[in-house]
Amino acid sequence: MEIHGCDVDPLEYRSFFDFSGLKYSQLTHPYRLPYEDDFFDAVIGSGVLEHVPIDSESLKELYRIIRPRGHFIMTHLPNKYSYTEWLNRRLGNPHHLRLYSLSEALHVLMHHGFRPVLFGYHQMVPTLSSPASGIFDLPFANHLVESLFGLNPLLEMLWPINRLATNIFVVGRKEQAFHG
Repeated sequence: MEIHGCDVDPLEYRSFFDFSGLKYSQLTHPYRLPYEDDFFDAVIGSGVLEHVPIDSESLKELYRIIRPRGHFIMTHLPNKYSYTEWLNRRLGNPHHLRLYSLSEALHVLMHHGFRPVLFGYHQMVPTLSSPASGIFDLPFANHLVESLFGLNPLLEMLWPINRLATNIFVVGRKEQAFHG
């Protein structure tokens, strides 16, 4: 099994990549990926889609490089209804310019050839890993979050509270055609 990784940033975590055997490629184009058609069985995009210049073009490119019936696993997609996004904006610290609702994420994946097979909300208790500002500089807030972080699995299942989660995730399977 090979593990590949790519980003627009230069190789910064050399020791991690060397240890894991990850084959790293620095991207030179806003959305084109340096892989052949149908190259991967699965691709994980964690906290990526909201940062690309044109999400539609990036999803077309992912469809191209994933094998038929392969999977695109999209995690840490910022939830449009997230209380942490709301708080960050009130503190003058907007981290994500593009936000998605779960229904929008499902629609955009289906529109680009991925049938959602698993999806939901995750990270009700945030990591407070945003840039330094306001509450993120307070040691007591970080300690509180660390002690509550174990509640995430339960809170992620509690409707309607989970609708305010920090992130959403979708696992989509690449389809050649959609059938009822």
